[in-house]
Amino acid sequence: MNKNKILIKKIKNFYKKNIKPILNIHQGDLKIIDINKKNFLLIKFTGKCKLCNINNFTFENIIKKKIIKNFPEIKNIINII
Repeated sequence: MNKNKILIKKIKNFYKKNIKPILNIHQGDLKIIDINKKNFLLIKFTGKCKLCNINNFTFENIIKKKIIKNFPEIKNIINII
């Protein structure tokens, strides 16, 4: 298993425990897509998060902060629309 696949697995486990319950309150979710060559994590909102008018707030203040704080090797997070 390559380094990115191991890191994605760790991030997915962290997400399931620490972020997913917050999104699920409003029937939202996200999919972790990949890590690119610049160590940017690519995600995509799903469920009601996809159309929510405050998903940018959730992205910046919950998802991005928590993941980057706990995985410093991730340099940025990109929300694929």
